[in-house]
Amino acid sequence: MNSKNFFETWKSFVRKEIINFSFWQKVAFINLCCERVLPNYLFYAKAQKFGNPEFLRILLNKSWFCLEKKSIPFSEEVYKCLKKLETSHIVPDSSESMFANWAQDSIISVYDLLRYYQNKEDDLIIKISLVSIETVLKYIYEKFGYIDDFHPDYEEILLSYEIMENEISKQKDYLNTISNIKILNEFQVKALRKNFVQEDSNIGLK
Repeated sequence: MNSKNFFETWKSFVRKEIINFSFWQKVAFINLCCERVLPNYLFYAKAQKFGNPEFLRILLNKSWFCLEKKSIPFSEEVYKCLKKLETSHIVPDSSESMFANWAQDSIISVYDLLRYYQNKEDDLIIKISLVSIETVLKYIYEKFGYIDDFHPDYEEILLSYEIMENEISKQKDYLNTISNIKILNEFQVKALRKNFVQEDSNIGLK
C-alpha cells in the first residue's frame, strides 16, 4: 500500500465510522483531534513570541463548552473568529520551519472546526483527522528521514514508528468511545476531556 492508498483508506474509514454520528458526536471527535495538535501551536507561539498563545486554546475551550451545553455559537461570532485566524498564518524562516509547520497545522485544525459549525460538512472532519496524522508524518520525516510515497510497504513502514501507530490508535479509540456513548451529556463530555486530553501534543510538545 503506497501513501495515496494509505490516506484514501483512512479517509474512507473515518467517513464510515462517523456516518451514524450525531452532530455533537462529530464535534466531540473534532475537538479531540484538535487537542492532539494544539500544544504544537502553544509551544511555537511562546518560544517565538508569536501572536497570542492562548487564542486557539480559548477557541477550543469554547467548542467544548458548546458541546457540553449543546449550544451552537452565533454565526457572527464564528465569522469574526475565522477572520482573526486567517490573519494568524505563520510564515516560517529556515531556522524554525518545522516547528512553524506543526504550529500551522494547529491553526488549520481549529479554523476547520469553526467552519464545521458553519456548514456541517463531513469532509472537514476527515480533513482535521488527517491534519493530525500529517503532523506526525512531518515529524517522522524530520527526525528519521523521508519515506518513499510509492514504496509498496509504505503503511507497514509508517506504522513501524511508535508515534504514528499511537496517532492512529488514539483516533480509533476516540471514534469507538464516542460511538458507544448513547447520550452525550455534559458529564460524558467532561469524561472525554479527562480521559483523552493530554498536556503534550501528538509529537510530544507542550
